[in-house]
Amino acid sequence: MYKRFLELGAGKGTTSMYLANEEFEDITMVDLSESGFDLAKRNFAAAGLKLPKMVIANCEDTQLEAESFDCIYNIGLLEHFEDPAPTLRETYCLLKPGGLVFMPIVPTQPFSYSIPARLKYYPISIPKYYVKSTLGMNRKKQKGDMVRTENGAEEYLKICREIGFDQLKCIPYNPYWLVNSPGTPNYKKSLNDYLQDFEKKKQAGNYPLLQTKKSTELCLLL
Repeated sequence: MYKRFLELGAGKGTTSMYLANEEFEDITMVDLSESGFDLAKRNFAAAGLKLPKMVIANCEDTQLEAESFDCIYNIGLLEHFEDPAPTLRETYCLLKPGGLVFMPIVPTQPFSYSIPARLKYYPISIPKYYVKSTLGMNRKKQKGDMVRTENGAEEYLKICREIGFDQLKCIPYNPYWLVNSPGTPNYKKSLNDYLQDFEKKKQAGNYPLLQTKKSTELCLLL
């Protein structure tokens, strides 16, 4: 039974809120952003949840006790490092033997990966994309110094093996690229399909629940 949880790069703490809601008590959140933690405090208070321990630290060198956590997780962290190895080495150091690491990664993906979903939910977006590309209108603006890498599953697996992790998987995960915000075209239809797919796989015990075909994934699940 996992008892001690650590979220590296926790930000506003949404993921840790799920654990707190399930009445897990020993949760630690690490992040460099005090403003993110201020938002997390408001979120936990609004939900009436016990606030986890909050540590302002670099996830590459947290100064926390080695081998002290049963489960270490984050969502959308590793792709923001040109070299994710230091964060993964720190994760390995902090994890108890037999512990679990759970890290969805959201890399930059080729446009072609979203075409099956676009054909189903928003086909007009395909010619729109290519017209905008021709006109040079699809260049993404960087937010400050934020990096988003294109590293694939094999890169992450190679790093993890070299560090010493075992029982590794890095699977294609979540093809529902349109489930972003209510303002997205066909949001309700894609969200409904997302939830139905999730429930079907859950009832069948088909884990991971949103594993998808290669080259249709939004995320990687490490």
